[in-house]
Amino acid sequence: MKYNLLIIIFSVFVISCNTQSKKENNQQTYQLPKDTSIIGLISDSIIHSPGNAELYADRAKLYFAKRELNLAIRDMENAIKYDSTNNEYYNLISDYWIIKGNSKPAKEYLDKAYKNDPKNTETLIRLAKLYLYIDHYDKCFDYVNQAIEINPALAMPHFVKGLCYDQMQDTARAIREYQTAVERNPDFYEAYILLGLKFADKKDTLAIQYNKNAISLRPNSIEAHYNQGIFLQSIGEYDRAMAEYKYIIDNIDSTYAQAYYNMGYMYLEYSNKYDKAIELFEKSAKFDDSSPATWYNLGLSYERNKQKDKAKKMYEKSLQLMPNYQLAIDGLKRVTKK
Repeated sequence: MKYNLLIIIFSVFVISCNTQSKKENNQQTYQLPKDTSIIGLISDSIIHSPGNAELYADRAKLYFAKRELNLAIRDMENAIKYDSTNNEYYNLISDYWIIKGNSKPAKEYLDKAYKNDPKNTETLIRLAKLYLYIDHYDKCFDYVNQAIEINPALAMPHFVKGLCYDQMQDTARAIREYQTAVERNPDFYEAYILLGLKFADKKDTLAIQYNKNAISLRPNSIEAHYNQGIFLQSIGEYDRAMAEYKYIIDNIDSTYAQAYYNMGYMYLEYSNKYDKAIELFEKSAKFDDSSPATWYNLGLSYERNKQKDKAKKMYEKSLQLMPNYQLAIDGLKRVTKK
């Protein structure tokens, strides 16, 4: 859960950055120096107005969009140098440092922003995320509750509060906060994803609706379709699960190995269609040959299809990747015994 939480926190930091950028629609490919892109034009303007903080901030956002984090940080530092009262600058540079993987300068800038304006909800939310990241839950709750008190209509504080409860393994409260987040913001994709996972863990079919909400917001999200497929598979809705995996392959990513694997598993275990299972496990192995389970299940499919020589080779491949894989060890014994 900790690894997944870090991914979610980082993604939310990116969302925070992107939604604040005033230049998102102007991102272009550029070559520096002396180019004609927007970055080049801003650079020319900076030469003529070197003390203009807004120009540095605008260029920093464009550098960030290109994932030029060092250049983005440098420009935002200059923006702060020329306008130390603008909390947006402190908030954004803290995002850049977090994404760069260094929370210490992020906290320093956020502390300055909080001192500038203790009622800035964007700063409070970032401080809450930061303390969540380092497992200081009391501080996380403190800042997120301040943000909620200032503006009860905001969705993000409730989402962060839900993450905090999630990390504390208080599932019921986490769910309530995620639900509040989507009530405040019906377009909150990440909250729907987590609600889908939470209800899937409970074997509650409400997971289906939350996954549908996520899919409606991002129709080409592998994550949302895959989560839906896994849940449908877990409750025995195999045809519907197949449809989700097939949608991923046909419409999003034809090389997505896990979708082929899951379809192969259903043909192997639930339909006893071994030729089809073999076909799908072979495709899964083609796009990801590093999974011992894929080679094992391909071997099992061959074994059940009365092709012991091929099954033996697949079990051996599985054991090359994981020598102590007991299922493959047992499979190899079955096909080699006389």
